[in-house]
Parts: sequence; C-alpha cells; structure tokens
Amino acid sequence: MIVQRNMTKYKVLIADDHENIRTVLRMTLEKDDYVVFEAKDGEEALLKFKDHEPDLLILDVVMPNLDGYSVCKRIRETSSVPILFLSSRQEEVDRIIGLESGGDDYIAKPFSPRELLLKISIIRRRTNGISIANQQLKSDTKNQESPSNNCFKKNQFILDFQQYCAFYKNEKINLTATEFEILKVLAATPQKIFSRDELMDFVYGNDIVVTDRTIDTHIKRLRQKFAKFEFNPIETAHGIGYRISV
Repeated sequence: MIVQRNMTKYKVLIADDHENIRTVLRMTLEKDDYVVFEAKDGEEALLKFKDHEPDLLILDVVMPNLDGYSVCKRIRETSSVPILFLSSRQEEVDRIIGLESGGDDYIAKPFSPRELLLKISIIRRRTNGISIANQQLKSDTKNQESPSNNCFKKNQFILDFQQYCAFYKNEKINLTATEFEILKVLAATPQKIFSRDELMDFVYGNDIVVTDRTIDTHIKRLRQKFAKFEFNPIETAHGIGYRISV
C-alpha cells in the first residue's frame, strides 16, 4: 500500500556571514525536517528570499552588504513573513531595534539547538493561527461587536482571522504573526483592558521571556501601520495596559 504524504515542507532562509554558524543552523534544522537555504550577506539574502519564498528568515544582525535590520526593513515593504534575528548582542536596546525594524523574535548567540527550535515552533504556531490566545480565550462577550469565528468587525476596521490580516476602509494592512496575535487577543474580549504581562503570556506563552518594552514596540509598529488613516486600533489605558479601540 502506498502512503500519501504531504510533501510541502517548511522552508527556512539563514543569512549569516559566518559559514560555521550557517552549517550548525542548517544541520539543526534539517535534522528536524526543515528545508534550508543559505545566504552569506544581506544582499544575497534578499535575492534568495525572492527566489525561494521561504516561510521563515533567520537573519544575523551584523552582516556585510546590508545588515540584518536593513534586510528586514526591505522585506517588510512587501511581506509579513516571520523573521527571527540572530545576534551576539544581548542588550535590550538591540532587541527593541530588531522588533522596530519588523522582526518577530530575537535569539542571542551563543544559543542551544533546543532554544532555536523552540522559538521557531512558537513562531509557526502563531503564524498558523494556533496560538495560546486561541486556546485560552474561548468565550466571547455577547456584545455584537465581539469576533465571530472568522473575523472581528468594528465600523471600518476588520480583523480577518482566516486571511491573518487586517483591513481598514477596505484596504488590506499586512501584519506580522506577532502583530496579528496581539490584535486578536485584544479583539477576543473588546471591553477588557489587558496588562502587558497578560499580552506577553497570551502571545508568547510561558516558553519565552520577553520584556514590557517588547509588547510596547509591537504596538508602536501596529499603530504606525494604521497612521496613514489617522486611525489607532489600540487604546492605551495609562498605568493599566491596552485594549482594542471600540
């Protein structure tokens, strides 16, 4: 009997100017059944991204011919593909810069293969819409503006859970997986104010450690995406946290 299998594998592009690091990353990922492509600098990363359309990018921060932050910004002009930064810098400011440039997460060198695979697994779970928020926020309010199974609607703002994106005034707003999850958590209970700790738990889970500023940075980026409409999708409750604009 012939067993039919899904031949579509998760594709990862690694961009790092150190060959030994690329080799370690490739061996780790291929052992876990990922398809891996490599780039030795920023410019090659952009070319390989266009050629192979990977499902995830791992970008070293310091690279010749465009650093990781610059590559990320260029990719974010057209794509919301998940991006994981890799760097020997461990200061919080570097993490913030990475998030502000459009990254989804950050891993510091040296790292363990287990940590890398865990972060990728969490990113994949968010990208596929199988997030901790989905598991824990199962009861919606009875308000008519609460989300249905497919979307959240409020006036001209729509959060589409199937397309994993947002619309405002019928224009599509491309979101990263993390940005989408933040909006989805807030939209699940529109009247609730979520503290930063709650958002961190829902979006990242207990497997990963992030700071308050990480959430603030994602929300800042979300607001920037809606700024051209003079619309702010997230309301700040000073001293408490955030909720969806209603």
